[in-house]
Amino acid sequence: MKNAILTVLLLINMIFIVNHLIYFDFRYNQLWMVILGLFFISSMVISVIFLYQSRKRINAQFYFSATVLSLSIGAFGWYLFLNYLFIVMG
Repeated sequence: MKNAILTVLLLINMIFIVNHLIYFDFRYNQLWMVILGLFFISSMVISVIFLYQSRKRINAQFYFSATVLSLSIGAFGWYLFLNYLFIVMG
């Protein structure tokens, strides 16, 4: 079950990053902005929980959780950067 949750989180984060690297179109309404922000934060929290649970045994679950955490941080940083650009630039 943990692998399924982490796989879904990983795919959504990857789709977000690849979509914005290819198209660079970030014109969503306010509801989608809030949903994306909450998703990235919850994705980081879930991956930290799974990472903390698998800290005693370093196995594939540990590395998978670390991958999702790093990709979630990257996606959230990209999300904040683009929001900042569109707020400052107009």
